Amino acid sequence: MPEDVQHVDELVADQIRFFDQEGLQGVIGVGHSLGAVTTMMASLIRPDLFRALVLIEPVFLLPAVLDLLAAGQASDQTYEIPLVKIARKRRDWWSNREDAFHHFRSKRVFGRFSDEALADYMRFGLVDGEAGGVTLFYSPEWEAHIYSLPPAGVWDLIPLVSQPLLAMRGQETNTLVEGAWTLWQVLSPGASFEEYEASGHLLPMERPDVVAAEIRAFVAALSS
Repeated sequence: MPEDVQHVDELVADQIRFFDQEGLQGVIGVGHSLGAVTTMMASLIRPDLFRALVLIEPVFLLPAVLDLLAAGQASDQTYEIPLVKIARKRRDWWSNREDAFHHFRSKRVFGRFSDEALADYMRFGLVDGEAGGVTLFYSPEWEAHIYSLPPAGVWDLIPLVSQPLLAMRGQETNTLVEGAWTLWQVLSPGASFEEYEASGHLLPMERPDVVAAEIRAFVAALSS
């Protein structure tokens, strides 16, 4: 249940358990959004698991934003992060995948997805509903709950990363904003930073070929 997860640390612990279960060590950890944050945090707890890191559009909110969110939550028990409110209202059922495809195709946030990329989302992001039709693999309740757990301590952790690091950002992102991107570069002077025009937070899905090529080049440089 969503409410069973109360802190990002629990997601990090789950990621580490999976690595141990699969016998994975010395991998190149690639994460996007909150997955990038949990991958970074896992690398600090268990550096033996990660040879290098690729963090794409991590949820590194500016310190001032994190302070505002914390103050709002502390002062008002009914306070909700705006993104949480939006997620709770998200549509969660369509008669079939074709209907869902046309719904998402009209949304601005998916505007840079190719038809192929969006079709993949329909294949893997939706499941058959119990009463027919198709529904989101993760419910709006799950999405809203995860959004309600912004990783607050990331700026203290970023300088502790010891593995080679590739950082990636879409220039039109609404998540890893310019100020956070600049601060990250100050805190991680040895990392490689790449950003892409005409791209947003969903960079891996918007420009998969470019992202894949960048990661391959990063891996090749590690090997040499």
